[in-house]
Amino acid sequence: NADARENKHSLTPYMYAVNILRCISRCRKRKKRLRIIAIIAAALVTILLYHLGTSKEFRFNPSAVKGYHFCSPGAQEPQQCQHTFNPPLPTSNTIIVTFINKEWIPLAHNWICSVEKVGLSNALYLVAMEPGVCQHFPNTPCYQHPTAAIEGTYFGQPGYQQFMIERTKFILSMLPCTKSHVLFSDTDVVFRNNPIAVLDLELVNYDIVFQEDSTGIYLVDILATYVFSYICGGFVYLRPSNEMVDFYKSVLTYQLKWNWNDQAGLNICIRHRSRSIRWRTLDKTLFPNGKEFFQFHPDNMKALAVHANFMPRIVDKVANMIGQGVWCLKETGPKYCREYRRSYCEGMEPPAVWCKQLLAACCKQYGDVDVEMCVV
Repeated sequence: NADARENKHSLTPYMYAVNILRCISRCRKRKKRLRIIAIIAAALVTILLYHLGTSKEFRFNPSAVKGYHFCSPGAQEPQQCQHTFNPPLPTSNTIIVTFINKEWIPLAHNWICSVEKVGLSNALYLVAMEPGVCQHFPNTPCYQHPTAAIEGTYFGQPGYQQFMIERTKFILSMLPCTKSHVLFSDTDVVFRNNPIAVLDLELVNYDIVFQEDSTGIYLVDILATYVFSYICGGFVYLRPSNEMVDFYKSVLTYQLKWNWNDQAGLNICIRHRSRSIRWRTLDKTLFPNGKEFFQFHPDNMKALAVHANFMPRIVDKVANMIGQGVWCLKETGPKYCREYRRSYCEGMEPPAVWCKQLLAACCKQYGDVDVEMCVV
């Protein structure tokens, strides 16, 4: 204390001992503070590494994942085109492909609208996975899949599983037959601006790029969303090559011999230690998935293409697209607004979670077309 410091000679042995113990206590508290600071710093470094993306996959071990051995690379022999496409594949620098069946026809019309709106109509190519679909698209090149009889579109259903396998088979038949860059896009994607210049720039340094999903899958890693960039199979841009053909062959082998899920196969096979594919996931600001855009950042005006995944029902996809102002087909908007209002907002208890947002958007965008919709 102050008196003791002023008169050292007045300190008793007892007081010396007390001061020594106080000093030791202060040192221990200082060490404890340093340990806490070190723990906080380590946590911040861990968060930083996560946000750096695929270059820092510090937990994922693909070889420990079941089905990994089906991803082994093959001989990568030169591939010859062995398929005839009718109508022919586009000859543009980029081909944009989507796969559809009857249930996805409304989404496909909207997809075409958005692609044409950004000036890419000459790159379109539809693949119909169910009979009678192509007749709904008389002005767009539409290939009727020879084994097309796939009706199921709900995630995980047997029809959906077969759909994913046939999609991979088509990709394998197509890649040796074109030198154009190829964008494989799901029909629940909306193009807001032309993304091709940005995507072509990616292929200067990479062989293939993927949209990043916001979650993992139990087949790969139950903590995947916290560990590595999980790629989405519904928005893929690539440069055709023998290596790409071999890569998709391994994905198909995975699907046929282990699990139908092409996205799980893509995530596992792309990371096979014997592969040297240069790849990355795209900027989520420019290419947001359904969770990133519709749940977290609906005000994102920088997005070039928005993907309405994370919503298994088509009604939820359409309602959210209209509600967030990214539905392209203005002529069908009022129709869906009326139908959804009656079936899901007024005719259902409780109403769908998107009703308030949908009705506000419908009134704002189509109120002059359907005045009844804006009457409270």
